[in-house]
Amino acid sequence: MTLLHKSIKEKKYDIRILEKNLERGAVALEDIEKELKHLPDDAANAEWVSPEKIGDMIDDKIEGESQKAVGENGQAPLEH
Repeated sequence: MTLLHKSIKEKKYDIRILEKNLERGAVALEDIEKELKHLPDDAANAEWVSPEKIGDMIDDKIEGESQKAVGENGQAPLEH
């Protein structure tokens, strides 16, 4: 099996190109369902996050970045 053939086979069910593969007929819906049944249940490793928590995380990151951009005197550092 060539490297290209192996790579294509590995990506056949990749969620990023699955819709395209369905449209082209490269994969059938029944094949996808069969493949999904073989996947392990990973629910125990999931972390449930609320939209508010995600918003808070984004706000904290933005705030941290803006504090780095401003020097101790409240002004932006000089560019050299």
